[in-house]
Amino acid sequence: MRLLHSQTLEFKEFFNQESTPPYAILSHTWGDEEITFKDMRKYLKSEAIIRQSDDLSIFAWKDSQAAEAYMYRGLLARSASEFAHCGGLLWDRISINQTVEVGSKEITIDAELRPLANRPDEYLALLPGVGGHDWGDWLGVFVQKITDNHFVRVQTGRVEDFRAAGFSDADLQGKDGEYTLDISRVCVRNNPVLSRSNFAEAREIVLTGVRNRPSDGEELRDFRIWPRERWDEKSFTFSFGDHVEQDMSQAQPTGKFLFDFGAHSTPVVITFDRTKDIDTCLAVSKPWCFCNVIPRYNGTLLRYEERGIQQKLKIELALVLKRDRCVLDMTISAVMEIPSLPSILLALATLLASYLSLQCFTPPNPTPESVVPDRITPFTSPSFLLVRRLSVVLVGVHHALLVLNPVSPSYILCPNPASMNLSLFTWTRHSAICLALIIIFASIRLLAFAQLGKNFTFKLAKPRNLVTSGLYAYVQHPSYTANAVVVAANVLLFERPDGLAGCWMSERIAKSAWWSVVGWGLAAAAVYAARIRVADEERMLKGAFGKEWEVWHQKTKRFVPGVF
Repeated sequence: MRLLHSQTLEFKEFFNQESTPPYAILSHTWGDEEITFKDMRKYLKSEAIIRQSDDLSIFAWKDSQAAEAYMYRGLLARSASEFAHCGGLLWDRISINQTVEVGSKEITIDAELRPLANRPDEYLALLPGVGGHDWGDWLGVFVQKITDNHFVRVQTGRVEDFRAAGFSDADLQGKDGEYTLDISRVCVRNNPVLSRSNFAEAREIVLTGVRNRPSDGEELRDFRIWPRERWDEKSFTFSFGDHVEQDMSQAQPTGKFLFDFGAHSTPVVITFDRTKDIDTCLAVSKPWCFCNVIPRYNGTLLRYEERGIQQKLKIELALVLKRDRCVLDMTISAVMEIPSLPSILLALATLLASYLSLQCFTPPNPTPESVVPDRITPFTSPSFLLVRRLSVVLVGVHHALLVLNPVSPSYILCPNPASMNLSLFTWTRHSAICLALIIIFASIRLLAFAQLGKNFTFKLAKPRNLVTSGLYAYVQHPSYTANAVVVAANVLLFERPDGLAGCWMSERIAKSAWWSVVGWGLAAAAVYAARIRVADEERMLKGAFGKEWEVWHQKTKRFVPGVF
């Protein structure tokens, strides 16, 4: 049996049970609170210094990379760089001799606690003797009380004396004007963990530390939150919008909100469940995922990567508790926003499909003076066709712009991206089939226009001659078949409620079951109108060309060659 010595960190092999000393079996799966073998020397070195000295300046480290808000830490520094500011620190080793206790999971020190104004359960913990020989020069770190006996360190980027923290000399003086010393026992876990009850009281989330770090160094300010009605611009606060009950079983536990950092990032839907502890209370929408390289309460990295979209964004999240609020620190560390080649090709294919659809809805010839009575005149009127053509142009261009950046559209292009179905704006089987159908069948309809020549009009009018060659040698109404496919493909790709239209309506409305009823109703109306037009047209052709039309009508199918 090979064992690891707890003090020397050396391996030693024992060959029989009699010579084997007492040992403990450690878990092979390390959680966030555990340290790996490569970290043991670092922790042992810190603990050795603490055990052999009562110099509390070892706790006066500062994390210069910390976000401005409250990130929970223990008392131990993580690296030597966090002591970079300590060159001028003094320690009064003569008059100060406080107790330091080092446990397996926590450290207990004696410190002077001074409550912070307007911040319940938060204190400046003055480290006795650290900073200078005068008590007024003592430095302190900021701590927050989690339970009656336990604290966590917060605001880890600050190490200040009591004056810089907002206190005066009078705050440390007793009734006789002399300085008073009120030492308290401060117990801090090495890796703080909050309980479920802490988060159950949360009523809102405060966002801080939102900044962008692209190459130009500009700060990002154009981020937005959804649902909009729960977001307070002034306080940077997202409210859950419900009443938190004392009974955990009756509480509304979950808040879901979407972050969209303008044109610089990928939106992410973050779900916060306040019935869970700090390590598991956050969930993110796909294709985002967590990168658990560090504990979530100290900063969780999110990553987004998807084939066909060359956007990579890393956001560091730190979720902590401040009174009845959750504080979410977000730091955007890297942003790339260059449309990929597949996205550009998809946008070009979208524009091509829209252009061909526009030509399909444009009459190839002016309306003749002598027309036959038409029962579907409202659908062939100039005003209806103009509206249809304008909608095709606007929808096509709009869709193409969203295709270039579907995961982070501009607010002008899409005020409500939560209702968007990304599969409609990227290369998928659905989008590829719809585009192919539009391009192919629009070309067939335009070919039918060309082969009929002057005879093709949108209004029902008597043709000069009966065309039975080209496409019309195989099918009687090729343009109607092609038009039906083009319209259906446009609806399925461009005009769905979870597509472009979803940008302008709430997610609840976009996902309403009534849309399927509306869709089937419009489809039934279109089929009915087509049957009327075909019947009227065939009646007109039979009257105009007689036997010639009847022979051709018997040899060909109406819509699909040889089938239907």
